[in-house]
Amino acid sequence: MRTRNIFVIALLFTLYTVVCAASGGTIKGRIVDAETKAPLSGASIMVLGTDIGAASDMDGYFRIQNVPPGSYSVRGSYIGYKEQIKTEVIVRSTRETEIYYELRAQVLQTNDVVVTSGYFESGDPLAINNHNFSYEEVRRAPGSAGDISRILFALPSVAKVDDQKNSLIVRGGNPMENGFIIDDIEVPNINHFPSQGSTGGAVGLINVDLLRDVSFSPGGFSAVYGDKLSSIVNMSFREGSRNRIEGQLDFSLMGIGGVLEGPLSEKGSWMLSVRQSYIEQLIKIVDVGSSIAPKYGDYQFKAVYDLSPGQTLSLLSIGGYDQLSTDNQVAEENKMTAFAHQNIYEQTTGISLKSFWSKNAYSITSVAFTTDFYKEDYFETTTQNLLFKNRSSERTLKLRNNNFLKLMDIFSVDFGIDAKLFRHSYDNFYGQRTLQNGSIKPASSLVKDVREYMAGGYINLTVRPIPNVTLTLGGRGDYFSATENSVFSPRASMVYEFSDITSLTFSTGIYYQNLPLLLLAQRSSANQLSEMKAEHYGLSFSHLLSSDTRLTLEVYQKNYSRFPMNPATPTQFMLDEMQAGANFLGDYSDLKSNGKARTWGVEFMIQKKLAKDFYGVVSGTYFRSTYTDILGKERDRTFDNQYILNISGGYKLDDSWEFSARWVIAGGIPYTPFDANLSTIAGMGISRDEDVNSKRYSPYHSLNIRADKRFSFGSSNLVVFVSVWNAYNNQNVAQYYWNQKDNKEGTIYQWGLLPIIGLEYEF
Repeated sequence: MRTRNIFVIALLFTLYTVVCAASGGTIKGRIVDAETKAPLSGASIMVLGTDIGAASDMDGYFRIQNVPPGSYSVRGSYIGYKEQIKTEVIVRSTRETEIYYELRAQVLQTNDVVVTSGYFESGDPLAINNHNFSYEEVRRAPGSAGDISRILFALPSVAKVDDQKNSLIVRGGNPMENGFIIDDIEVPNINHFPSQGSTGGAVGLINVDLLRDVSFSPGGFSAVYGDKLSSIVNMSFREGSRNRIEGQLDFSLMGIGGVLEGPLSEKGSWMLSVRQSYIEQLIKIVDVGSSIAPKYGDYQFKAVYDLSPGQTLSLLSIGGYDQLSTDNQVAEENKMTAFAHQNIYEQTTGISLKSFWSKNAYSITSVAFTTDFYKEDYFETTTQNLLFKNRSSERTLKLRNNNFLKLMDIFSVDFGIDAKLFRHSYDNFYGQRTLQNGSIKPASSLVKDVREYMAGGYINLTVRPIPNVTLTLGGRGDYFSATENSVFSPRASMVYEFSDITSLTFSTGIYYQNLPLLLLAQRSSANQLSEMKAEHYGLSFSHLLSSDTRLTLEVYQKNYSRFPMNPATPTQFMLDEMQAGANFLGDYSDLKSNGKARTWGVEFMIQKKLAKDFYGVVSGTYFRSTYTDILGKERDRTFDNQYILNISGGYKLDDSWEFSARWVIAGGIPYTPFDANLSTIAGMGISRDEDVNSKRYSPYHSLNIRADKRFSFGSSNLVVFVSVWNAYNNQNVAQYYWNQKDNKEGTIYQWGLLPIIGLEYEF
């Protein structure tokens, strides 16, 4: 009898597995107008290569059921609009896959049969070179490790200068010039171990499993965005499942985490991600060139609720913690001049309300609160003297309101306001130290509460005087209480479409950015300084070589002015040196807003989307980024690589196997050499002010490879991946330093060969 029961149970389990394996998945989503966000009723959604499809309902929603498990391209189309094709739509048995379409109206009227641009999404009409990435493109990019910042390194506009940092160097600008938006909520940083007053960090904070898509604008972005000089990274989180509880577990040698999601009554959904690092275990197993073991964790939460058919309320919360503790022995082993004990906590929580007033008008209003806490102590390796004590708390209340109104087919306007209220407290100590030029900087303290605010507003007018021309005129005004300055930023662009596959765009604008409050707090008279300024000029050419392959060419120039300069170090471009080194250490009471810089460059990119089994990107740039020091001499900026070439691509053998690789070569960044004689006498690294950025590191080059294997088990799915960074173990120089123990110059290298093995389990 017992044997019979076991047989029956086994048979039932087998039948269940077969049924589940045979069960198809569901593709759901929404299709809307890209400008007005109004739903497109009766739009066609087709799964390419099959006869499966659906039509959208009155609210633009669609649902395609019983789709066999696999990877698909799905086309969304509507009469009078440019079609759009979503690639790498992964369908899993008994699960739901969500996609979202924003279709743009077809402005050209022609009887010719042309190749459509359906594989490429249009972004901000004022952004001359907007790049979009889907979730799958971010997830499986070689060398990205599911990190948003690292996938951007494949673009021609972004330079990579340090394997251990996610700092975005966009067209020669420093990391503080970049802004990040998630679901209309501004977040100060998207990385763990952030640099105070800036962006960047060691590893990504955002879980890409929550992403719907990512949009990156390296210049010429519209007047909607203020207080940034170089780029905007705009991310959208997907919604959680509205039908059932679903989950996912992720594990690799770098960390473990999971995602849980489900319905919120009948009108909404929720989604929660929690992750914890295990990178210290990786360092124990694999020699990566460092024995430093940071610990970090993060969470992300999103909830969506439909108040009415035309109003949706959403809650977004993102937070993380970072811990790092080293001693002088570890610092000596890793050739560090200082060691630290760090505890950093960061959190942003916001609520946004999206309201559709008519089919041609909508508004988005958001309120968010950001808190950042720093508890840091830095010590000199040889003497163990305290160099820096940081006890900072930074709190920011943010308000944004964006509105759009389409008055007629050829004319639309968007406008809005934004404001920030800062409540920061600093209790810092800066120890006496010898600078690289040999001068002594005395000890100082900063104990101060900062209460400041900024407010701004913008308007954009878009008009199409003839079918193939789009003009956008915009501007924004901003006020910052710390400097007591008001500024106006005019911006404009013109797009000329030769055909559905070829276009030319010119864009120009003025951009301002406030100085970090940590820097201003060290002055008794911050109102004597000005906001940093950049003038953008760009010309971009785009042409579809085929329906899934696009060529873009671009030339640009950025003229910087009103940057802070320190008379005590007249040959340095102060903010660049801070970003590359010790950040905002010491007092800067004599700063002047007279710094000037210039960046110009030429970029190209050939991108092939995954239409069948192959995808790839070839991108390159040549640029120069220079500044004029106080003495009037032109010098290379710290992040001036001069040239970058990226080659990346992948091949899907079938629905279960995928192989990809990325190779990059970039010119070495400038550095200031040591004076060997003075350094030997002083027993520490001493450089000459007149030699700032006069030498360059060797060119950087590295190969990253990856292999993915997907398994299906009824209603569950498993993805196993193996990734190898710096596959041929090239010794890229990170920096030269002065080895005080041996009293000679030494070399610190970037990461060597680094294997990463991980898995994702969906249930």
